[in-house]
Amino acid sequence: MTVVRSLLVALLLLALAPAAALAAPPPNDARAAATTIAALPSTQSGTTAEATTEPVEPRSPCFCNAGSVWYRYVAATNGRLILTLTAAGDLDATLDAYLQQRSQLTREDSDVTDVKGEASVSVRVRAGQAYLVRVAQRAGSVAGTFKLVFDAAAPEVSPPGRLLGRHGASDTLDRVLKPADAFSYRMRAGTTYRINFIGLPLPGVDEEDQPSCRAELDVYAPGTRDFADDPVRGLDCGSYVLFTPGRGGDGRYPLRVRAPSFARGPQRFHLQIAPAEASDTAPGLPLTNHQRARGALRGSGVDRVDLYRFTVTSRCACATNAGTSSTPPRAATSAAACAPGATSCRWPPARASTPATSCCARRGRSPRRASRCRAAEGRSA
Repeated sequence: MTVVRSLLVALLLLALAPAAALAAPPPNDARAAATTIAALPSTQSGTTAEATTEPVEPRSPCFCNAGSVWYRYVAATNGRLILTLTAAGDLDATLDAYLQQRSQLTREDSDVTDVKGEASVSVRVRAGQAYLVRVAQRAGSVAGTFKLVFDAAAPEVSPPGRLLGRHGASDTLDRVLKPADAFSYRMRAGTTYRINFIGLPLPGVDEEDQPSCRAELDVYAPGTRDFADDPVRGLDCGSYVLFTPGRGGDGRYPLRVRAPSFARGPQRFHLQIAPAEASDTAPGLPLTNHQRARGALRGSGVDRVDLYRFTVTSRCACATNAGTSSTPPRAATSAAACAPGATSCRWPPARASTPATSCCARRGRSPRRASRCRAAEGRSA
């Protein structure tokens, strides 16, 4: 009986041995056992299978965490650290970066994997400081493997930036890989300039799937040496504005376009600046009575707006018609109903073949009032 019992115990231990081996957590499961990143770039393969959480583990602001693994990097130089996570299978994970100061952690940046299983963060690092990086399985997610890439970002842009040409410049930003670009433009005090800052469609992406441009433009005063200074003007993507430098404002204006930290995916934009013309500023180009004006607009350039003005010499009802090359404006087929005492007519005027629609001939005008009305129409023509 004793022999049989010993044999059963031995068989049970053999059956449990593989399960116990599978239940072992990853070697970097604990923060104190974080995998050391000696140099950049570095690619790490990891897993959240059997990973655990610690009693004092910080909570990610993105989602509640399950098991996690840790990495540690001590910066060799000042700069920006880029972390890119690619989860395999159905693993949903969070990526968190912390500044480590003794036993305290200060969160620098966080991200959560998207529908493609990708996440990325960017951290500004200082030489000699230690940083901890955590990959955590989201609550409710299956365990899985992943690839984590540590890399140094390209040098940050600095003023003044390359000069804009007459056709402007286009570029694509990414909040992690390329968060900013720098340009500059020479302006003169008292001169008004048109600034057009728009998003461009991403190549190879269907129209209904095109993301919104979230890039931001900052205009800095001439002589700016650091983009940490306050800009003189800020614009969101999709903006068109007029900008006039004040007294003493001659010089080369640095321009920084940046992708904000909350904007995921590529941010493609076009920036163009040019002096304003008479049709771009108030009061606009003059229009006389019965005059037709032709022009051209281009939303992707600086010719987004044309302004016109006309003079009303007396109380009247006025109207204008506009059209495009494919749908030209239609002339008014009848004049406006005249208000009591009106001495002018709707614009554009009625056809010459229908003079009876003139306000001056309506409602039984007296000869004296009709004469005054015709004289007013003649002055405005």
